[in-house]
Amino acid sequence: GLDMTPEMISRGEENVARAGLKNVTFLMGEAENMPLDDNTVDWVISNCVINLSPDKDKVFSEIYRVLKPGGQILISDMVADNLPEHLLESLSAWAGCLAGAVPEDTYLQTVNKAGLKDVEVVNRLGYDLTGFGSLIEEYFPGQGKKVLAQALENGIKVSSIRLSAKKRIE
Repeated sequence: GLDMTPEMISRGEENVARAGLKNVTFLMGEAENMPLDDNTVDWVISNCVINLSPDKDKVFSEIYRVLKPGGQILISDMVADNLPEHLLESLSAWAGCLAGAVPEDTYLQTVNKAGLKDVEVVNRLGYDLTGFGSLIEEYFPGQGKKVLAQALENGIKVSSIRLSAKKRIE
């Protein structure tokens, strides 16, 4: 496991100890600069973390670097089209995994650009934003309905995708 906070490292270690696992290690670090040697990892899995990085290109180049030839990824993340500027600038929306989301085609281009092959979206869940009214109100107190209406008017589209890819054996 890789995390940038001591609290999550401790929590992971506690869970591993409780489960009695012996083959799990946790490292302190960031996805943009993984403290791992080249070509040492069989699998990279991630659940809604990469969209929090402002440098997704660097994250995917690091994933490529640490994967062994034939290594694979399974990533679940948020993607979004037509996010309004005020939402992109909201720290609450960033913490809520929305402001860091990029369009799906941009996300997939980033994965391909890193050198990963056989990139495939294996699952996609689109969200009906009208169900996010209370969350948007939390992000923009007193303005939630207006922000939601503008977002829907602009054709905002938010989805969770699960994608797989691999590092080819050269």
